[in-house]
Amino acid sequence: MAIEEDAVDDCSPDEFRIRKMVASNIRKYREERHLTQEMLAEKMDMTSVTVSRLENMLQWPSPHTLLSLTKALDVRPYQIFLEDGAEDILPANLVMKAFERSIKTFNSEIDPIIKSRDILYSIEHKKDLP
Repeated sequence: MAIEEDAVDDCSPDEFRIRKMVASNIRKYREERHLTQEMLAEKMDMTSVTVSRLENMLQWPSPHTLLSLTKALDVRPYQIFLEDGAEDILPANLVMKAFERSIKTFNSEIDPIIKSRDILYSIEHKKDLP
């Protein structure tokens, strides 16, 4: 999946705050567990580039990545969204806005793949597309 390099540049102050906090928490939990980026990536079955991009706010974690990450770090998913020293998570509407942006990016990239799959299926089975 391609990643928006400038995603942080054009986000709202609230979204920037969330991205910064998530990136900071990923690094904090990784370092608390004495893991290198490479070690965490291996536990997540991903690349160290992905971990680096997450920690540097260049990539927003997909739901799958978030679950892999929290499992590898042995934390609950909500803990990634806690502000330093806070006991409560960020307001749900702020988190949802950040996830909506990630989902829009994912959908825009998956649609051509699905269309290609449908075309190949119709050719293979000699059926007309709906």
